[in-house]
Amino acid sequence: MGQPASEGIMRHSAPRWASRSPEPSRLVVRGAQKAAIGQHVLWVEPSGLLCLTLRGAVSPDEVEQIIAYDRFVAAQYGHVLTLLDVSEMGDVPVSTRKMVRLATDLPLRGIAVHGASFQARLIIRMVLMAYQLFAEDRDNPLAFFAGEGGARSWLQVRHARVVRAA
Repeated sequence: MGQPASEGIMRHSAPRWASRSPEPSRLVVRGAQKAAIGQHVLWVEPSGLLCLTLRGAVSPDEVEQIIAYDRFVAAQYGHVLTLLDVSEMGDVPVSTRKMVRLATDLPLRGIAVHGASFQARLIIRMVLMAYQLFAEDRDNPLAFFAGEGGARSWLQVRHARVVRAA
C-alpha cells in the first residue's frame, strides 16, 4: 500500500441502528477507493475479495458496519472471501466478539489472516468457532499466514473451489 493511510480513503459511518447494507454509491467495489470505519480500512477488489485492515481496538459499532459491507459483497458476488490484516489490531472486547451473531446468515466462504500475533490468533479462532456454532452454512475455513502473499494465494485457490461448487 504505497500511499499514506489517509489518501484515497472514503469515510463511512453508519448510524448505530442501521443494519442494512451501505448504499452502493458509497461502497467502491472496484478497488478505486478505500472506506474507513473508525481506524480500520476496507475495500473490495474486482474479484469480490473483501480486504480489511484492522487498526487499533475493534468496537461493536465498527463490526456492525463491517458486516454491512459483508452483506453488500454477498449480494453482489453470492459469497464472501476475506483477506484480513491484523498486524495493527488492538483490543477486541467481549461485546465486540458477540457481534458475530449478526453474521451467521452470511455466505462466508473463507478468511485468510496475516500479521496475527499469538493473542490475535486465539481471539480470531474463538470468534470463528462461535460463528460456526450458529452459522447456516459452515463452509468457511480460516487460515493464518505470515504475509499477505501467502494469504492471497490461498484465497485464489479457495475462490476457484467456491466458484466450481456454485
